[in-house]
Amino acid sequence: MANVKTLMVMSKEKPSLSLSQKDLPAIKNWKVGGKYNISLSVEEVSMSKDDYEPGMNARFKINKAKECNCG
Repeated sequence: MANVKTLMVMSKEKPSLSLSQKDLPAIKNWKVGGKYNISLSVEEVSMSKDDYEPGMNARFKINKAKECNCG
């Protein structure tokens, strides 16, 4: 019997974002699973090297979020 090695390719999880209705009032009318466009005003607060793949990571503070027709 042949020795078979299985290689699992891990795809990086996409970033997620949590906002309250206070942050973005439009969410009160949105549905789970719906696709929406939002505009963010952010301030970069830190940057670091990625430990798992080449490149950099940045952390942002969200100053303003609003619904937009930008997509």
